[in-house]
Amino acid sequence: MSRCQPDFAHGYLYILRWALGADFDLTAFDFHRDVQTVRKTLDGALNATDPDLTPFRDRGGKLLLVHGTADPIIPYTSSVRYYHSVQDRMGDIRDFFRLFLVPGMAHGSGGPGLQDAASTYPASPRDSRHSALFALKEWVETGKAPDALWPVAFQKGNPLSPFLEGSVAYERQILPYPAESEE
Repeated sequence: MSRCQPDFAHGYLYILRWALGADFDLTAFDFHRDVQTVRKTLDGALNATDPDLTPFRDRGGKLLLVHGTADPIIPYTSSVRYYHSVQDRMGDIRDFFRLFLVPGMAHGSGGPGLQDAASTYPASPRDSRHSALFALKEWVETGKAPDALWPVAFQKGNPLSPFLEGSVAYERQILPYPAESEE
């Protein structure tokens, strides 16, 4: 077994230990047997799939969901499906729910395209135009919903680029899903 397989299992599949035990050998995971145990144990606590966000909305909640299209762990289509399920249940949801799909971003950050929309690395601009976290803060505090984000990508070839000032290679405007013409 290569060195990266246990590192991957430990780094990305650690949550399975909550259901299968701290000593469970993740490399021995049986998809026919162990998935059912994991789902039975964790679904109720971890899966945010309820499309009725009425209590959240009625308390003034704002949901800004950002998902990278190059996420190797959770397909971005799951966020699109969730958005539509909330919309089907509640009608027009744009007053409290925005979904931004970030081209080429991986799981939260990194990836072959845009690389930071919410992590706010030191090299990233810290404002509501570039960071979903700052945009959400502004939306909650002022009522101004984000109508676009400008995620950034970092210079290639330097693994420290996200941490070095001046290492943003480019930024790109993204609009909330679905685009106006698709509604």
